[in-house]
Amino acid sequence: MKHTKVNDLKKQINILKNTVVKVGYFEDSKRTDGLPNAYVASIHEFGSPTNNIPPRPTLGPALQNNKEEFSKIIVNSIKNGTIKDGFELIGQLAVSKVRSEIATLKSPALKENTVRARLRGKKQGKSVSLTIAKPLVNTKQMLQAVSYVVEQK
Repeated sequence: MKHTKVNDLKKQINILKNTVVKVGYFEDSKRTDGLPNAYVASIHEFGSPTNNIPPRPTLGPALQNNKEEFSKIIVNSIKNGTIKDGFELIGQLAVSKVRSEIATLKSPALKENTVRARLRGKKQGKSVSLTIAKPLVNTKQMLQAVSYVVEQK
């Protein structure tokens, strides 16, 4: 078969149709206390009314607010014939955006009891960050656990 730009484009489109980038907290990722990060992240993302925990979404907004940027990366990678690299770049960028959402989240504020519990932990010698009153960053486990994978469908 003759090597042409059309054939290259067809290959790129085939890769595009059969590849997915997954971003989030995966099955093998666990907190230091053994709880799966995906479980904890789902509580943060959607809240837990029965436990009086409000939603503090980060994954959804990070992906939704950056769709256009992700699309531009794919378009440019198709033009350059580097679609596989484009998927990797999207994964890396998405993880960065989720981490940024976590780091900048301020609302809803933590309840007084949560802040007091963190302060008690600090007095007991537990590692507590300087952002005691900030949601989702006390142990930094959520920041560190978010990742991505590029898979074939």
